[in-house]
Amino acid sequence: MRVNDLPDGSREFVFPAARNPGFATGTTAFWAIWMGVVAFLIWKQAPLVFVIGFGAFGLLMGLFSFDLWLRRSRVVASPEQIQIETSWLGIKKQRLLKVSEVANIATAV
Repeated sequence: MRVNDLPDGSREFVFPAARNPGFATGTTAFWAIWMGVVAFLIWKQAPLVFVIGFGAFGLLMGLFSFDLWLRRSRVVASPEQIQIETSWLGIKKQRLLKVSEVANIATAV
């Protein structure tokens, strides 16, 4: 995490992509092994219900793994508002909150 003081008096918090590379690497390795199992099930012509079940779970794990590697968050807190920006491969989602709407700020570890 990086904290910057901006010229207008606001403070910027940047949470870069791949901020926990050890966990992301472990999750990606587990996902790759899981997909190897799915490929083995397809190769051995396992019943379709197993291939679909294992494949769907593998898809969810893959999305989670790529999210760990590619999601970036940025929060800008000023006296008037809080701007929350999340981007994933350049696709940005932005939310604005008035300071009066915020009761507490806490980070989840």
